[in-house]
Amino acid sequence: MGYTLCAQTAYARLNRVGKLMVSIVQRATRMTNTILRLPAVKARAGLSRSTIYLRISNGNFPKPISLGGRAAGWIEDEVGEWAGQQINASREPQA
Repeated sequence: MGYTLCAQTAYARLNRVGKLMVSIVQRATRMTNTILRLPAVKARAGLSRSTIYLRISNGNFPKPISLGGRAAGWIEDEVGEWAGQQINASREPQA
């Protein structure tokens, strides 16, 4: 009549599917490197142009990449990582 799986087999299959999905998402994430131009970086960081370049020179902000000519851009993941670090630092208890 009906086809049934034991709980262990069903769990094992779901676990394999879950691992496969994680692998696919990780690969897709590695393959996309969105480049942000300065207006988008200013909006995401909440900083002015001069403050961004000052922090770059101090080593406190991701460096831009050359896009050719006079064009520059920032890797979205690096700006996001910087923002995450700022959030974590602001929420750490002060001694």
